[in-house]
Amino acid sequence: MKKVLWIVIVSMLICGALVLTACGSGVPAQRLLGNNAPWLSGQDTTETTVYDVSVAATESAPAVHGTYTVKIRRVQNADVAVGEETVTGFSGYYLSAHMQMDNGDYMDIQATVGTDMSLKQSYMKKKDSVARNGEVYTQIGKENDGVYETSYERISASGDTETTEVGSAKFKHKEFQSAPYADNTILYMLVRCLNADSATAVTLDVFQYATGQVTNARMGLVSATPADIALADAQTEDACTKVACLPYAIASTETFPGQGTSLNVYIAKEPINGVLRPICKFIEDRTTYTMISTQTVVNA
Repeated sequence: MKKVLWIVIVSMLICGALVLTACGSGVPAQRLLGNNAPWLSGQDTTETTVYDVSVAATESAPAVHGTYTVKIRRVQNADVAVGEETVTGFSGYYLSAHMQMDNGDYMDIQATVGTDMSLKQSYMKKKDSVARNGEVYTQIGKENDGVYETSYERISASGDTETTEVGSAKFKHKEFQSAPYADNTILYMLVRCLNADSATAVTLDVFQYATGQVTNARMGLVSATPADIALADAQTEDACTKVACLPYAIASTETFPGQGTSLNVYIAKEPINGVLRPICKFIEDRTTYTMISTQTVVNA
């Protein structure tokens, strides 16, 4: 029988906002993100994007491959699942995603997001054998009257000892509209809401699974010069199969995913199959996600 070791992390309460406005704009960052969301048509639509996932090999670990499917639906008064809970009568954006790797690793995500891009409720469960030695991590978050509370459980094994770590964090903003908050589940939704026509950057509080801590992350356009990105099923094709994308970065001074590194994101300048500002490629340390397909459909 495995020994079980419990580690409890003390809750945190953060009052007020670290950053009140989007840099250089004078507009509250939460409002800026909501005003630029690609899903503002008001229709009940579902956007589906499929990515090829590739984790680069190292001297001690082989390469790992898989697929990642992300769905974003604009809903009105709908019942949606967030983890084991059913959220009834929700209106806004509903995110669901699933990743499956060929080594058995996986990730499942569901989140509800207001039309102002404020996170309402989220769930993530993942198994990571590449970076975290087979750890199974579960994270649940929920907003209630301006306070967002996240709790997590991290289960890992070493020999015959199984270690369970649990923790939580609470976030309270003086003015919710002026202080964006996110967790890992919706970061890539938020970066798609940045205005490509200006140098506006947004700083926000982020709760990240890697450390169970809060970081101050910054999202922004890296260059106004497009980069040609080949889709995953067209890597060996000629230039006409490539998509012109603007490069963005999500940066933090904490481990996210590695000390001092950035998440690199390439967003298409023009719509693809009705999808506005889709992410064609993003890179997290050793892991590269490259779009296979994307489309949006109006739900019946």
